Amino acid sequence: MTTNDSLSAVRDRIISALNKAIETFTVLKGNSFSEVMSNGAGPIANAVGVDRIAIYSFRDREGAKVLGQIYRWDRELGSDVSLTDILLNLPENKTIDDWTEILSKNECVYKTSSSMTEDERKLTETFGVKSILLIPIFSYGEFWGAVAFQNHKAEANISDGCIDLLISAANLCANALIRESLYKNSIDSYKAMERSKKMADIVNNTAIIFLSNREKTFEEMMNIGAGPIADIAGLDRISVWRNFYEQDVLHTSQIYRWDRISGGTTQSTPGLENVTYDKLAPRWQELLARGETINSPVKLLPEWKMLNSFGVVSAYISPIFIGGNFWGFVLFEDRHNERYFENDSTEMMRSAAFLFANTVIRVEMEDNLFEANEQLKTYNEKLKNALDHATAASQAKGFFLSNMSHEMRTPLNTIIGMASIGKNSPGIERKEYALGKIEEASSHLLGVINDVLDMSKIEAGKLELVLADFSFERMLKKTVNAVCIRIEQKQLKFSVTIDGKIPHILTGDDQRLTQIIINLLSNAVKFTPEGGNISLNAFLSGEEDELCDIVISVSDTGIGISPEQQNRIFNAFEQADSGTSRKFGGTGLGLAISRRLVKLMDGEISITSQEGRGSEFKFNFKAKRGKDSHVSLLDPSVNWETMKVLAVDDAQEILSYFTEIFKRYGVLCDTALSGEEAIKKIEKSGGYDIYFVDWKMPGMDGIELTKRIKKQSAKRKSVVIMISATEWTLIREKAEIVGVDKFLMKPLFASEIMDCMNECLGVGGSNTQKQQNAVKGGELKGCRILLAEDVEINREILLASMESTGVEIDCAENGLQAIRLLSENPEKYDLVFMDMQMPEMDGLEATRNIRENGNDIPIIAMTANVFKEDIDRCLEAGMNDHIGKPLDMGKVLEKIRKYRNRDVYR
Repeated sequence: MTTNDSLSAVRDRIISALNKAIETFTVLKGNSFSEVMSNGAGPIANAVGVDRIAIYSFRDREGAKVLGQIYRWDRELGSDVSLTDILLNLPENKTIDDWTEILSKNECVYKTSSSMTEDERKLTETFGVKSILLIPIFSYGEFWGAVAFQNHKAEANISDGCIDLLISAANLCANALIRESLYKNSIDSYKAMERSKKMADIVNNTAIIFLSNREKTFEEMMNIGAGPIADIAGLDRISVWRNFYEQDVLHTSQIYRWDRISGGTTQSTPGLENVTYDKLAPRWQELLARGETINSPVKLLPEWKMLNSFGVVSAYISPIFIGGNFWGFVLFEDRHNERYFENDSTEMMRSAAFLFANTVIRVEMEDNLFEANEQLKTYNEKLKNALDHATAASQAKGFFLSNMSHEMRTPLNTIIGMASIGKNSPGIERKEYALGKIEEASSHLLGVINDVLDMSKIEAGKLELVLADFSFERMLKKTVNAVCIRIEQKQLKFSVTIDGKIPHILTGDDQRLTQIIINLLSNAVKFTPEGGNISLNAFLSGEEDELCDIVISVSDTGIGISPEQQNRIFNAFEQADSGTSRKFGGTGLGLAISRRLVKLMDGEISITSQEGRGSEFKFNFKAKRGKDSHVSLLDPSVNWETMKVLAVDDAQEILSYFTEIFKRYGVLCDTALSGEEAIKKIEKSGGYDIYFVDWKMPGMDGIELTKRIKKQSAKRKSVVIMISATEWTLIREKAEIVGVDKFLMKPLFASEIMDCMNECLGVGGSNTQKQQNAVKGGELKGCRILLAEDVEINREILLASMESTGVEIDCAENGLQAIRLLSENPEKYDLVFMDMQMPEMDGLEATRNIRENGNDIPIIAMTANVFKEDIDRCLEAGMNDHIGKPLDMGKVLEKIRKYRNRDVYR
């Protein structure tokens, strides 16, 4: 920037460069991000007349925040350059500290050699800097870092009249870098999520093998279970150690070892049996007995000599507790790489360790039982009784596992099927519908898994609360959102009453509190018929020394619960009666877990109910009054600093509320007391991104104002959110015609307002897995199938998946309907797909009835019950074959091709 240039010419040059940079960063001109940054930064540097543009981030280092260079562009090279270690983390220096303090106050730093202090000159000469302009960068109100415009050959003369443009240039460059970083982080997060899912699947498969397999030996089961876990975690050896006392001294022994080189189960290491902890590793006894794990490269551990002697390079050690006692531990070894095992790997290894130990115990118990049977022949009668009890326990376990399988596979069927439908649907609405169903099913599946895991923690005495400050209103809003879809589907009347005396911020475990309320609301929805009423009430019953006692009740007009059933409804694995699980589903764990959580919160839970008239569940909990500190409710992926909002309402208090909320979150918000005033502000400002418009106003009402906003906003995409105390159904038709995007019911809450904005402006998405087997178009034309399935989404999946094949499918919602349709027209259908678990009459009973009536139509079980005994029951009832859920469309087509010709099976 020469002194001969006029200010106007310089500004024009910078503005032109900014426009080029904006275009570059917007359309991503370049084959890589490095090229995009160079293409954007180059014109800016040329226009300003500087040698380098550098970007620094303000980040954590050794417990403190310091500036570090993350990007540098050089004029001579015409591109970005590699960063040096000294600039990646700037050294401790008073000048740097002083400059950082100035920048954090949102003030620029401009220094030339002639204007620098001696300390400043020493610092800049180290890096060959003649002049430097540092511009602070803020992101979501927080100091993020700085952009430096540097000259290394001569001092630059930067005019004050250009600083505003350089600030815009600095923010443009920094935002491009921030956006790229966020994109990379999202990709990394997605990969981590996929890896975590794969690990969870491996642990689940291992659990099924260990729990249900009776045909394989202990070594075979351990090989099948340990191999996949070792592969995904990069392990070379796994060993199981069991504790025992000898002369009041705790000993341990290596009782099992898996080795990759040996190809699986091997002999335990000689010399590692009956060894004391003092001899093996003195500190392990106390450390592991406290439930702590060890995760480290071996060379950093006090026991490195011992571990290194066995070839261990990195180790993860997970303690095992059985019945609350320190049973032993599992050692996972990496014999090649120095590393700390990642969190998702350690979670999987902890679960695997528990499964390994339980398998050892179970096999030993079975071996002991066999030996006792051989040795104690004189006690045959007593042994028979013991075996009868063991059989009953096995049947109970089998029923529970079968029920868990059904509860897990049913939502999995929805997820896989709707993923396929969404992938093959050309319209965005259909894809969004499929994604919505996937989200619902995923939430249900997660709830089932969480129930089982929570119950395991309760049984082990490991369930604890995690206390933190949280917004009570926000928590309730999130809770209601989790069940509102099911409430709307059943057309239930739902009301929420919140005592204004409850503090806005509480200190407690909001996740567990949410879990309790969702359990109660979900039960209320499940057991309340269409058109019924559900209410959620919360009030402050007392407060002492800032410890609040809060009562929450959930009442419904559902089927009710008898006094006898109320006595056991909070027990684990039990529901109101034996038909509840069959008719309504569920694990039977929700209320048992809720009662335990309420007790941890120093409260009690109770039920008041009458059969046929509904139920009321009420519980109280204690929580400290929290610090009412600001927690952002806005989605950080949106640049709210550039967002413009207009609130229109004839009530000044409403406008003041909007102003106060948006000021708190740093969002620009204008207000207008009428539609006419709003139009004037729109014309003057050029329009807004988001409008909050009251429906009922004197003069120009909200409908007319929205119509004009949409007409004037043809070139600017904007969102209109209508607010009113009137029911949405009464104004919906007119509102949607003129283009209203969203609706909020008064009274308004900050969280609802922010949630609505996030919903309107946020972005997201999910990827679906590839369909394993494609359906051939038209190949089943003329084939007629009867589908007996009580779950609507399961019917929808099959109908949509088979749509292109030409097959004709009629549906029955239970076994009785299936029998009626077959009896009315016995020759109409080529085959039947029959679910096992249905209301009114299940698939097994329906099949037996069909066979007794002499109908030999092929019947294929299509069910989530996939254990061997379930398949045997289907065949014994008269079914021809079995398909497990989630459905594999390739297998479905295979069965149809096999059985569609009825004459073959007559």
